[in-house]
Amino acid sequence: SDVVIEGVEACRMRRRRPGADEAEDPRAWLDLFDKATWREYGCGIWYERSSGGAIVHCRARESQEGINLDKSDGVLVLGNDCGRNAGWGVHLDRASECAVVSNACRRCQYPAPDSLSAGVVLNNGCHDNRVLANDLTHCTRGVLVAGDYNEQSNGNLVAHNDASHALLA
Repeated sequence: SDVVIEGVEACRMRRRRPGADEAEDPRAWLDLFDKATWREYGCGIWYERSSGGAIVHCRARESQEGINLDKSDGVLVLGNDCGRNAGWGVHLDRASECAVVSNACRRCQYPAPDSLSAGVVLNNGCHDNRVLANDLTHCTRGVLVAGDYNEQSNGNLVAHNDASHALLA
């Protein structure tokens, strides 16, 4: 794919889940393993079922999710500002051979004790990705590798990221 998303401002796309009045209400939590809730909440940039392309120098802040790569392979995510999201800065789900490089995903936090919020998430069968030189400071977690449905994520390189001051180890 020759799709290049560059210089886009996609901020404050957050919406509260119907019926959830307080942050501590479990209905307000973004479920890492339920794609229907991802679509329900709001995302700055959603890139789905595409091969190749790039998301470069965009702002996807103050939402539930900043950038979501869903079943997309070989995508470059470079130099984006994905900070202050309640869920994730950059989220890959079943995405492989992507490069997530030099993004600012600072302060991706959610105020619930069981939150799976993180600066970068590799979820459900992500393979051979490179997560390099990202600013993940002050997030609930810097990088989260997770999976449901018994899908492992293999061969990923996660290096030279700054996840200092993470709230949870």
